[in-house]
Amino acid sequence: MALRIVLLPQPVGPTIARNSPSVTVGLTFSTATKLPKVIVTLSIACLPTAAFYFLPSVIREFNARYRNIRFRILDLPATEGLQAVSRGEVEFGINIMGSSDPDLVFDRLVEDPFVLAARKDHPLSERSSLTWADLSPYQLITVHRSSANRILLDSMLARANLTLRWSYEVTHLSTSLGLVEAGLGISVLPRMATPQGEHPFLITRPIGGPEISRTIGVVRRRGAVLSPAADRFLGILIDTWGDHLSPESAPAGS
Repeated sequence: MALRIVLLPQPVGPTIARNSPSVTVGLTFSTATKLPKVIVTLSIACLPTAAFYFLPSVIREFNARYRNIRFRILDLPATEGLQAVSRGEVEFGINIMGSSDPDLVFDRLVEDPFVLAARKDHPLSERSSLTWADLSPYQLITVHRSSANRILLDSMLARANLTLRWSYEVTHLSTSLGLVEAGLGISVLPRMATPQGEHPFLITRPIGGPEISRTIGVVRRRGAVLSPAADRFLGILIDTWGDHLSPESAPAGS
């Protein structure tokens, strides 16, 4: 019987593991042919909110093109995600701007505005848009002041001579949504952290005067060469979500 060799769209091999500490390679055997197949594990870091928003559609398209790729997704807070990239534990990360490490570069993907999250029966749900002053009469649920999102929000509000009076402070964005759903108050969250599509109990509304957003992008080690698998995955990510990326565009904290 003739032996038929099929080349996959993306050639991968053990050299990937030697060139990149964040990519591991294992060997398995096809039960049909008994020929070895290379399985590559691609490691990336991602904000938990961005992981749900960005990754499913990109992974789905990547898997349709390339086989034998496993993903290790480190869903980490901003600071820990940047550290994972810096230490070489992952090939790249999806994060917000916020590091002054000159060895990291940040390529912008999208702006993620902060929005109001409230119950559908809340008085503010009747408004199509809001200002920050509109929130003051109501009990506010916010994340802890050590959170990168909170630090960014407080800093931008301070520039506009605005402050938010909070009634509840939590560690995780998901907890704040749970308290909002329970009717304990309203919350200000990045849009990516809010339910996508129709929700039975919650609504979101834009907040202006000023509009405040966080910048989501790709963080890489300066000068690092991505493995073939990571390079192709990043290409699909940029094609799907990218606004205007340029190589080596800016330090991660610029």
